[in-house]
Amino acid sequence: MKVAIIGAGIAGLSLAWFLQQNSSTLDISIFDEKERVGGQLYTLEKNGQRYECGPRSLRTKGAGKIILDLIEELGITEEVIEAREESRTRYLVHKGALEPVPSSLYALCSSSLGRMCLKACIKELFIPRGRQDDESVASFFERRFGRSMVSRCIDPLTYGIYGADPHSLSMQSCFGSIYEKEKKFGSVVLGALLSPRQKQSKKQSNVMISFKKGVGFLPQVLASKLCATFHLGTKIDAIVEEASHVLLSSGGKQCAFDALFVAISPQALSTLLPLDQLKAIPQTSLVTVSTGWHDVHALPDAFGFLCPSSEDDKLLGVVFDSRVFPQHNQLFKTRISLMFGGERAPAISCFRDEDLLSLSEDAAIKYLGIKAPFDDAVVFRARDAVARYPVGHAANVDYIEKRLGARITLLGAGFYGVSVGDAIASAKRVATDFLRLQKSDMLI
Repeated sequence: MKVAIIGAGIAGLSLAWFLQQNSSTLDISIFDEKERVGGQLYTLEKNGQRYECGPRSLRTKGAGKIILDLIEELGITEEVIEAREESRTRYLVHKGALEPVPSSLYALCSSSLGRMCLKACIKELFIPRGRQDDESVASFFERRFGRSMVSRCIDPLTYGIYGADPHSLSMQSCFGSIYEKEKKFGSVVLGALLSPRQKQSKKQSNVMISFKKGVGFLPQVLASKLCATFHLGTKIDAIVEEASHVLLSSGGKQCAFDALFVAISPQALSTLLPLDQLKAIPQTSLVTVSTGWHDVHALPDAFGFLCPSSEDDKLLGVVFDSRVFPQHNQLFKTRISLMFGGERAPAISCFRDEDLLSLSEDAAIKYLGIKAPFDDAVVFRARDAVARYPVGHAANVDYIEKRLGARITLLGAGFYGVSVGDAIASAKRVATDFLRLQKSDMLI
């Protein structure tokens, strides 16, 4: 069978890998507008320093366990580096200062943020179960934990993950496990206490990993091990599904495939398929400024911090790169990455580099007390980088899936979870379902 994959990001590459590992009868073609593979997972080497253009680390707990499984299959376990244990610590900005997120019972009782969370959790036990099929993240947490929890904790969290306001996000689709705890136990806290704990192997002990050559190493290895035909720098102009095949058009040429897998953003796909529901899944643009100093500057021994909307109208958060992965300290002894934009500042990707660098220097002074100018800085503009799942997203995706023919399948972060682990998991699920259909001759 001839199959096509549109999108050479981690979802499309993982799908090709899972198909290849379980079937020797597929002729796989992979298309992407970019001239490179990897999508948002891209590591830049510049003047002897390594910069992450997208995710700075990979989470290996929960859905992320599949990342470790894939690494083992690829035979690159020795290339993995682990984040420092201290990087489990996170901070939130409160009244212009960094406040640690409580990580122990003592911290819950001894800090103002901890006491607020503890009181909210006790009250949550007595809140009746909600009746909505779906609601916004802000509505859910305000209903169960109070308005202060939303503004102080949930707002920076959703901006840190989705670059989006919690009022515009679906609770069911963005925080499904928490949503299900209320449905099953009537209380999130009770659900957390009563849910069975998953046993974790030693290889899952660290939450975050990277590679010696950076996060972008993973898609590069995947691509190198695929027996597929790559069509990079190729824009698909049209998709037409017919009874026995799917036609892809590009540059005036057409090619027929027995099956098509789509691993691009909903907005990009909406230009190829006439479904208004695809346009209902908006996307967020972000800007990252990665910086470095040759000298050592004092940074908290932590992963970084997030900013609530009430504290900063442009800055979403800062990662202490040199603290998390000191193995990547090549030219610089102190490295941080500053994230701006999202729904909070949607026009920021149009700012000049000089203005973004000025904002970054101001933030380094304000929040970290570092007055020395950067010895180097690189600006990354990630336009339409993250999908925002609005209320009703799950039902919307279900409708889209039913409107597509049997030969077209969706996967990836635009629909089924924005993390790298989610993208790989959706690829494995799609591959398993497709191969089951192929064996039953339903696609022949």
